[in-house]
Formats: sequence, structure tokens, C-alpha cells
Amino acid sequence: MHKLLQSYNLHKIKLLFHGFDLKVIEPNNDIELNQYADSLFTSFSIDSPEYEDKKGVFVFTVDGSVVYVGMTNDSLKKVMMGTYGNIIPRKLHKDGQLTACRLSAFLNENHNKNIELWFIACDDKEKNKQIKNELIDEYKPEINKR
Repeated sequence: MHKLLQSYNLHKIKLLFHGFDLKVIEPNNDIELNQYADSLFTSFSIDSPEYEDKKGVFVFTVDGSVVYVGMTNDSLKKVMMGTYGNIIPRKLHKDGQLTACRLSAFLNENHNKNIELWFIACDDKEKNKQIKNELIDEYKPEINKR
């Protein structure tokens, strides 16, 4: 594990993948879609009850490389299962959840690699922001790039 990540109280979160190569269709052809609308996605949830209701910073790694850093000021379970782990048609809209689509498509493309989710529990919103920005500055994760 990376030296900077090790400096935090890091917890490995168990990921449960429910499917790969999932196609999501927006039935309304009049809706303008984002650039990930034609992508294939993955569906996943977490299984780490001791951290599901915690707030903090989360880090996705693929084969040991940091690919995305995010934070939640709500529960980890809610953000993983509601935002990132389940792509629905509304998220494909031009004003939808672009980052969720980008991450899901990336994880789907790399599903044959070692995907891990790490979590730094912290209830302080400003501290979470600081940790997230520090990790993004250090690792320049592919999914966080704009």
C-alpha cells in the first residue's frame, strides 16, 4: 500500500460485484445524454457493516494504483449503493452523475484486475475535504481528472 495512504487509519471495505458489462438504456429519446451513455457498467455493493454508516474518504484502487478518491458526508453505504454501485438511466442524462458513470465504466473495463475499496472514517467535513484533496494531489487518480 502507498506510503501516504498508510499514514491514515485505512480500512479495507469488502466489495460485492453483482454484474459486469451491464447496459443501461434511457427510454426517452428526447433526453440529451452524457458521453458515458453508450458504456457498459458494473453493479456493486459493499459488505462491511462496521463502516456502512460512517462518513469519511474512500479510495478505489485497481491493481494497487489509486484510480478514484471520493468522500461522503452521509453514510458510506448510501453513497456506494445509491450513487456509484448502481447506474440507472437518470445518471446518463447530460446533467446526471457523470463521475458515477465514469467510475462504473472504468471498473467494468478493469473487472479482471484486483479492484479494492479503502476507507478513512472521519466525521469532520472539513478534515474529509482536506484528506481527499491531499490524496488527489498526491496520486492524481484517473477518474478524478476533469
